[in-house]
Amino acid sequence: MPLDIEKLLNDTAGHGLELFREHVNPKLAQVLQTIGFDRDYVRGAGAYLWDRDGNRYLDMISGYGVFSLGRNHPDVRQALADYLALDYPSLVQLDAPVLCGLLARELKQRVPYELDKVYFTSSGNEGIETAIKYARCATGRPAILYCRKAFHGLSNGALSLCGDSTFREGFEPLLADAREIPFNDLEALEQALAAGDVAAFVV
Repeated sequence: MPLDIEKLLNDTAGHGLELFREHVNPKLAQVLQTIGFDRDYVRGAGAYLWDRDGNRYLDMISGYGVFSLGRNHPDVRQALADYLALDYPSLVQLDAPVLCGLLARELKQRVPYELDKVYFTSSGNEGIETAIKYARCATGRPAILYCRKAFHGLSNGALSLCGDSTFREGFEPLLADAREIPFNDLEALEQALAAGDVAAFVV
């Protein structure tokens, strides 16, 4: 029997926060409720969200790359529908996906600087992890600089570059040779770089 997503959502309407609290993250659910972000959103289009009562909200989030075109962009939806209709194989373990190559070619042609290759990641967090590895491999140096109060993600490497101890608490020790400098302090940056063992400066 196929999964009826619409029925599933209708049957649990208004219980999203309760389900999230019980089965996922009770603390986040509590925070959302405390600050008044416990709305029951039922629709998203472009930069707007709608709740079950028909209220419209302007969603100011922009940090996630997937929102650069807005939610449920018609061209993106059509491309996804067309692709799914093809029954084309995806996530083949040993494969060089043609769409991956096509997208990389398009990106290389459109960016204002010359790229040799493109490496795809599924999140900024994964991008940071990859950048740390590539920088260390390319330079043979261990140190990674980051700014005080910076936030780059919550995985082990990205958390090592988090300039707020609140996020790191309980997870240390993290990566060695992650060094914090004050933001917008060129003298501190020059002094850190003068050590000669810096692979990257992550801003």
